[in-house]
Amino acid sequence: VHTHHLYSVVHTHHLYSVVHTHHLFYSVVHTHHLYSMMHTYHLFYSVVHTYHLYSTVHTHHLYSTVHTYYHLYSTVHTYHLYSTVHTYHLYSTVHTYHLYSTVHTYHLYSTVHTYHLYSTVHTYHRYSTVHTYHRYSTVHTYHRYSTVHTYHLYSTVHTYHLYSTVHTYHLYSTVHTYHLYSTVHTYHLYSMVHTYHLYS
Repeated sequence: VHTHHLYSVVHTHHLYSVVHTHHLFYSVVHTHHLYSMMHTYHLFYSVVHTYHLYSTVHTHHLYSTVHTYYHLYSTVHTYHLYSTVHTYHLYSTVHTYHLYSTVHTYHLYSTVHTYHLYSTVHTYHRYSTVHTYHRYSTVHTYHRYSTVHTYHLYSTVHTYHLYSTVHTYHLYSTVHTYHLYSTVHTYHLYSMVHTYHLYS
């Protein structure tokens, strides 16, 4: 009887130890597994989200086939053309690329819609909080994949490559455009007056 009692006590203790050990082991493994899964999921989500940000639509170096700004390898209407009248880097007084005047110039240091303007609205290299060139925020940046006021946005109002009708960079309209094929003050105009790549 005494022996049986001792056996019961030992056996009971052994079972308790086994159960307790199993419980601890299971808890540790399960907790570690959950932590690993959560951490992995977080990392995976971050990677996927980051990759999504660097996708292939509307990027600065987009190698599209129509009127790309930076890497256009055509032979006419080039970026750095050193022509003789109203050229890219001309420091004249009316409608030039780098003109430091007051109306719709490329690098104008005025207050509205300029290329390198250090003001508060629609600037190219401005380091503020809205509409900047290199700002990595979430609103109206150069590399942002949104739909309003982006560098490569094909919208309808004041965009760089906009194919609209008023004051755009590559606009095929008739008034003060970058690549305008009209007759007055255009960047790449094939006329006889004030052209970027004038063949006269």
